[in-house]
Amino acid sequence: MKFTLALLPFILGMAVAAPAPEARADVEARQITTVGLTFYGADNDAQYSISAPTDGSEFTINHPEISVSNIYNAGGATCVINGSEGSYTVVPIGEHPVGPPQPQVSGRCFRN
Repeated sequence: MKFTLALLPFILGMAVAAPAPEARADVEARQITTVGLTFYGADNDAQYSISAPTDGSEFTINHPEISVSNIYNAGGATCVINGSEGSYTVVPIGEHPVGPPQPQVSGRCFRN
C-alpha cells in the first residue's frame, strides 16, 4: 500500500505531462517541409541552388554540366546526395566536400 501511495504522484505527474494530441499536431505543422541546398562547382564560378523535400523522398538533381566540389545545407534537415560517378555525400548543416568532384544526380533529405 505504501509503495502504491509513493508512486501515485509520479503516475499523476506523467499523465499531466503528456502532450495533448492537438499539441503534437501543432508541432508537426511547424516542421519544415523543404531545405535549401547550394551546390558549388569545382571551378568556384559555377553554382546552383535547389529546394529539397525533407520527408525522405528521393529527388532528382538535373545539372549534369556542373562538376560539384562542395554542397551547402542551410539547415533543418540532413541530406544524402548521390553523384554521377558514385559519390555518396552526407550533408548535415553547413558546407561539405564532394570527393571527387562530379555532377550530382539525386538525393534524400530527412528533418532533424
